[in-house]
Parts: sequence; structure tokens; C-alpha cells
Amino acid sequence: MPNLPQRLVCEALGTALLLAAVVGSGIMAQRLSGGNNALALLCNTLPTGAMLTVLILVFGPLSGAHFNPAVSIALAIRRELPWPNAAAYIAAQVGGGVIGVWTAHLMFELPVWQLSFTQRTGTGQWLAEQVATFGLLLTIFGCAARTPTALPYERRFLFESLTVEPGEPYNAAAIRDDARRLERLMGDAGYQSASIEPDPVRAGDLLALTWVIKLGPQTHLGPVFVRGNFVTTPETVLEQIPLRPGDPLTTTNLERGQRNLGFLQLFNNALPISFPGKEEKRDVVPMLVQVEERYEQYSVIHVGAGASTDQKPPDSSLPIGFYLRAGYENRNLLGHGWNFTGQAAYGTSLFRGNVSFLDRRFFGTLFRFDTSLNYLQQATARLGDIRSGGGSIGFSREMYPGVDAGIHYNLRNTTHTESLLRSEGPDALLSTIQLGTTVGSLSFNVEWLRLDNRLVPTRGFRIDAIAEVALPVLSVPLRPLPFPIGDDTFIKVGVHSMTVVPLNSWLALRLGLRFDHGFPLGGPPLLPKVERFFAGGDTTLRGFKLDRARIDEVRFPIYPGVDGVEYRPIGGNLRILQNIDLQFPISPPFYGAVFMDNGVVADSLDGLTASRFRHGVGVSPLLIKLPIGDLSFSWAWPLDPGPGDTKIGVLHVNIGLLF
Repeated sequence: MPNLPQRLVCEALGTALLLAAVVGSGIMAQRLSGGNNALALLCNTLPTGAMLTVLILVFGPLSGAHFNPAVSIALAIRRELPWPNAAAYIAAQVGGGVIGVWTAHLMFELPVWQLSFTQRTGTGQWLAEQVATFGLLLTIFGCAARTPTALPYERRFLFESLTVEPGEPYNAAAIRDDARRLERLMGDAGYQSASIEPDPVRAGDLLALTWVIKLGPQTHLGPVFVRGNFVTTPETVLEQIPLRPGDPLTTTNLERGQRNLGFLQLFNNALPISFPGKEEKRDVVPMLVQVEERYEQYSVIHVGAGASTDQKPPDSSLPIGFYLRAGYENRNLLGHGWNFTGQAAYGTSLFRGNVSFLDRRFFGTLFRFDTSLNYLQQATARLGDIRSGGGSIGFSREMYPGVDAGIHYNLRNTTHTESLLRSEGPDALLSTIQLGTTVGSLSFNVEWLRLDNRLVPTRGFRIDAIAEVALPVLSVPLRPLPFPIGDDTFIKVGVHSMTVVPLNSWLALRLGLRFDHGFPLGGPPLLPKVERFFAGGDTTLRGFKLDRARIDEVRFPIYPGVDGVEYRPIGGNLRILQNIDLQFPISPPFYGAVFMDNGVVADSLDGLTASRFRHGVGVSPLLIKLPIGDLSFSWAWPLDPGPGDTKIGVLHVNIGLLF
């Protein structure tokens, strides 16, 4: 059974067609009968009856085919139609009737608006109307009481839904599955108390199977109550449930409501929706939504400190950098189920801040809406002193179980320091220059997730695919601001995957693959430096210093006969990485691992050979599996060290997944 808005459209359309047929056939009969009133009446009655029959057959399974306020009121009195729905039905019938009459007038080139001067009143006419209405209702309810209940689906569709087919061997389990399938179909039509019974009759080695379907009353939704929501607004809770008072109670909509409430991640109970009186086979049942809120997720303040080799200042003698971190998180902002997160970090080489907002059910739809702003100030080896600010806004949704897709609009401005070679002249003391890049882009991503745990997986895989298109026109919103507007046009594509395979009860293999490629469109053959791909460090190629898998060796004179040398990370348009980790338990949650990383940074696939790949091996004597990810301490050696690379190895400290 369609929902209420769809039923109202059917009712209005059916009434319009009926009135168009009644008025149109009357006009045509009057014009063609030559003054013979009996013939005109016959010509008006036959088309009206035929059209009414057709409309009842077409719209009866959809809206009930009332086409008359008297029928809707009578059904409401019998409690077969809620009074609010009856009022909506009557409004749709009146509106459809007016549109149908106007349509008939237009078809016969008559004025749309006409005034009637025929007096249609009197005791006889009022009595005739009452007798006709009584006869109509008597016919409807009398036939309904003596007519076998029609199934809500065509028999052909029901037979096609079965898995057991004629000629197959008898299979009791398959028959039970078909019974559950038919029961679900009836439930999706609102017949929650329907019973499905197979009736097998054996004749020799053959068995005739008859399905006996007893529908029972169609269950409609009555009053709705929400309990246990001390923070979450009732509107937010009900927005997740595609059921409204007066709607048929269907199994699919009930399951969607339970699932959508789970998507909010605000409640402890998995099945908060119930229907008191449903087991008593009532035709109208109330809906009770009893939720248990997770109070520990509201207004959480995070404070912490940490250290990482990735955040080591370039001019520091220490192998790691330290930082402080603070944040605020609210997963039920204003009681609407919105997620708000703000974080800030300050350390020896960086200052980072970001805020994000997420609505998991945008206006009650299956789309997730998210927006974010971020700022970064950091001293890096590859870009010098960097200042970056940006934001994004976009939508995403689950396309299939485990498969998400999204689209985002991104704006970012990055200013970085580029080293210069000293030269003689007025700029002899100038050693750096500030360069800025502004990018506006659209990005598209698809994620296929089959990990048993996103942060600490023990088996499964994850595949991410992303494409980004940057155009100068997309950076227009930043033109009024004092930022250099980027004229860079490029496309980026990437595919990232991670697979976790348990080899036995104590040994697990973790394999990561990453492919990223950027294509400048016109202008320079390379991406802007802040948009290039780099490798080397904790999360890419272990055994190499941060971002130094591909460098540019720059020599410059210091004194006569004495040259200095710098190894500058230059990145590239292309990055291919492979990470292989073999993990074993020490005493859970403490683990160890041996690993090998392989990768290359280049400008294109043209002329790329295996000899250009860099390789590193290492050991993680301590790897702690925390609820937020893996905390690892590793030492790695480059197998093919180049200029500027150490041969004794590099310490890596990381928290989270490498891939």
C-alpha cells in the first residue's frame, strides 16, 4: 500500500478522471442526441459506469478508490480510515473534481468558469441523494463482506518470489524459507498478523503444494510516543522513522526506522521501536519509541600530549617533536544528532586547529552532510615554514552495505617557504622566499569497507578511490580576500587499499597499497609543490627520513673552493607505495612486527622502471594495539640508500594505521 501522499495523489487523479468523463460525456450526449433526452441520458450513463469500473480497478489497490466524500466519511466512522486521513481524502477529492470539470470544459472549448441557474433543491432531490448515497455505501460494504479478501500482490509476482519450483525434489527447509518470504511480503503490505501455511497433498511420488494465506486485518499506525529522550528532540527521533499516523505498518519501513536510529549512534538499545497491541491483531496500533541515550558522548573535552617523529623540527637534534593537544566534541549538538568537533594542537614545530560539523541524516534523508575548516602552521623539511588554511563542504551516503560514496567542494590556501641560492648583489642575504598557492576543487570518493574493526582490524579489507578536479573558477569565493588566487588546473586520482589476513591464531599479515597520480592540465608539467606527493617517514616508506624518498641535490659555494650541499624533498606527480607487515603477539595488547616497504615518487609512469623504486626493511619490537589504533615503535633501514640517506637506520614512532 502506498504512503499517504501517494494515496492522495491517486485519489485526486481518479476523481478528476471520473468527473471529466461524467461532464464530458454529458456535453457530448447533449450535442449529438438531437434533443432526445432518453438517448442523452443513456449516452451519459454508459461511459460513466465504464469509466468508474476502470478507475476502481486501477486505483482500488492504491488508494481504495473512494472518489466520494461520503465513502471516506463512512470508512472513518467504521475506524477503517483515520479521521485526519479522511479529511485529506476529501480535500483531494474536491480538488480533483474541480480540475476534472475544468478539463472537460477545455476539451469542448467551453468557458472554464460557468454559473448555473438551474435550481437543484427540494425534498425530492434531497431524498434521492440520500437514497443514492445509501445504495452506494450498501453496495460497497455488502460486497466487501461477501467477497474473499484479495491479495495485495498479483499471483504471478508471488509465484516468482518463491524458490521452490515444480519438478524439484521436496525440500522442507526451502519451503520454510518461502513461507518466511511470503510472510515478509504480506508484512510489507501492512498485514502484520498474516499467517502463511503450506498445504502439501501427496499423490504417489508427486506432491501438490498449496499456499494458504490468511491476511487478517491490515495494521495502521495510530498515535506515536517518544520516551527516554532527555537530550535528543522528538523531531530528531521521529525524522529517522519513515512511519506516520495513519500509514500502514510495513516491515521494511519498521526495519529502516530501527536502522536509521542506529546510524545516529546516540542510543544504546538496538531496537527502540515497539507497537503495543500488535500481537492482539489490532487494526490500529500505537508506536512507542523507547530510547536509551549515551550521555558519555555529549560535551566531551579532550586534553593530551604526545610525541612523533613526523613532527620533529627540521633544525632539531632530537629525533622526535613534542606537542600538546586539546579538543571539544559533541555528538548530539542541540539535541538534533549533529556531530561537532573542534581540536587544536601546539608543539615544537606546529600549530594546528580544525573544526568539523556532521549531520548523519541530512533533513531526514540517507545523505550525510559534513563541513570542516582547518588551519596549519608548521616547520617542515619539504616546504619550509608552511601556513595552510582551508575548508570543505559535501555530502555522502551509503550506497550498498559497506560501500560509501561522497562529493565535496574544497578550498585551500597554502603559503610555504622556498629556499634560494645565495648570490652576490643587493639580495645576497636573501635566502628564502614566500610562495602561495590557492586551490578550489571538487572531489569524489568511494569507500568499500570490509574490516571487522576500522581502527584495530584483525581481518578484512578496505579500498578507497578518490578523484579531484581543480579549476581556477572554483577558487572564486576567495578572490575578495588577500590571498593569491590559483590559476592551477589539475586532476588527481588515487586508489588506497589495506588488507588484513590472519595466517593462523598468532600470526597476521597486513598489506597496504597506495597509488596516487596528478595530471596538470596546461601550464607547468608539474603540480604545485604543495599539491605534489611525497614519501619517506612513518606512514609511507620507513627507513627513509620524512619526505626524502625523492630529493633534489643542490650545491652552492660557501668559500672559495668549498661548496655546501642541501638535499631538498621535491615530491612528484606520481606516488606508488606498498607496505607489508607481519605481526605476532608478545602479550596482547603488546605485539611485535617485521616489515618491508617499497615505493617510488616520480612525475609520470612514462619510463618508470623497477630500478627507481626505493626499499626499506625494519622491525617493530613494540606495537601496542589501542582502541584508537596501533602505537608502534620501529627501527628501519633503507636497502638502497642514496645521497642524504642514513645507513644506520631511522627511528619511527606512529599511532594509527599506516595505510
